[in-house]
Amino acid sequence: MADHDAFTAVDEAVVLLRCRIGEAIAAASMPTGNAPTLGQMIKTRRASLSMSLDDVARAAGCTKSHIWEMEQDRSRNPTVAMVYGLSQALAVPFAMMASAALATVLKSDRPADMSDDEWEEFIRRRGPQGNQPRPCA
Repeated sequence: MADHDAFTAVDEAVVLLRCRIGEAIAAASMPTGNAPTLGQMIKTRRASLSMSLDDVARAAGCTKSHIWEMEQDRSRNPTVAMVYGLSQALAVPFAMMASAALATVLKSDRPADMSDDEWEEFIRRRGPQGNQPRPCA
């Protein structure tokens, strides 16, 4: 019975550790007010790799017009699969690409008369989609 209790305690510790790591990654991935948008990230990275729109589209598994729309920040809500495909195509860590996608949405919601400092504070308090992260038990 003592062995079973030891395994249970280890299992619980592993679950808690995974949860804390997830929280740390989420906090680090939350964009700040001056974070690049998805369009800016795609355009900059594509240029640095000397890739055409068509090259990125083929590698990411989407259309050339969709890549162009994202570069112009006209496509505000890409799927997780699309963000993952872009991260693979452009060799950018998924968390950075997802953060840029979130920054695109958040920046489109920013009031025109809000200063950068006010926006930073708003984003910090708001959290993703207005929800505060659920703490681990």
